[in-house]
Amino acid sequence: MESEGQPASSDGPAPVPPMLKWAQRRDRLFITLDVQDVTGAVVSLSEDALVFSGQGCDGRWHEMNLSFYKPVDPKHPVGAALDRGVA
Repeated sequence: MESEGQPASSDGPAPVPPMLKWAQRRDRLFITLDVQDVTGAVVSLSEDALVFSGQGCDGRWHEMNLSFYKPVDPKHPVGAALDRGVA
C-alpha cells in the first residue's frame, strides 16, 4: 500500500501523468496541472523542463516531465497548489 505523499513502489501501479492545460503568449507561458487536492506536490522548473510529482485526492500518484521546445526564464515563476490543480 502506498503511503501519502510517496510514489508508487516498483511492484505497485505506475504513476499517472496529470491532465495538462497550456497557454502561451509572446512573453509568458501558463501551465496548469489538473490534480485535485494534491498532496506532497514537488514542482521543479528549469530553462528546458518542468518536472512535477504529487498525489491526488483519489490516492493515485502523478508524475510528469515536460521538456520545452525553447528555453524559458525560470527566475520569476509564479505558482500555487490550488484545490483544482497546480498552476
